[in-house]
Amino acid sequence: MEIRNLDSTFFNAWLNAYAAGSDRVIAITERRFRPAFRAAFDAWRATKPETNPHAPPGPTYMPQYKQPAKAQAIALDARATAAFNEGSQAGATADKYVRTTVLLATVLFLVGLSTHFPLHSVRYGLVGLGAVLLVVSAVQLLTLPRPPS
Repeated sequence: MEIRNLDSTFFNAWLNAYAAGSDRVIAITERRFRPAFRAAFDAWRATKPETNPHAPPGPTYMPQYKQPAKAQAIALDARATAAFNEGSQAGATADKYVRTTVLLATVLFLVGLSTHFPLHSVRYGLVGLGAVLLVVSAVQLLTLPRPPS
C-alpha cells in the first residue's frame, strides 16, 4: 500500500502541475516516478486521457501497473494468519490444561480438608466430591491433545 500511495502522490503532483501548465514541475515530477509506474503512466498517456472518454481514470488502472512486492505481501499475510490461528488454538488448549490443573488441585484440597472434620458424613461427602472432580479431570485430560514432545 505504501508503494501505491507513493505512486498516487507523485501522480497527483504531476496532475496538479499539468493542470497549472508548469512544464518544469511536470518534468521534475516525472523524474520521480518509479520505473514500473513510469511504464503504466506512459501507457495511460498513450490512451489520450484528455480527449478519450473511455480512457482509464489513471495509470494505476492500467494492466502495465505492477506492484513489485504485492504477491510476497499476500503470501506473508496468509502465513501470518495461519500462525495466528495456530497460536489461538494452542492458547485455548493451554487454558484447558490450566483448568484441569485447578480441578486436580481442588481434589487435593477437598481430600486434605476432609481430615479436619469430626463427622464421617462430611468427610465422605468431601472425599466423594473430590472423587467426582478427579473423574471429570481424568476425562478432560484424556480428551485434550498431547503436548508436543
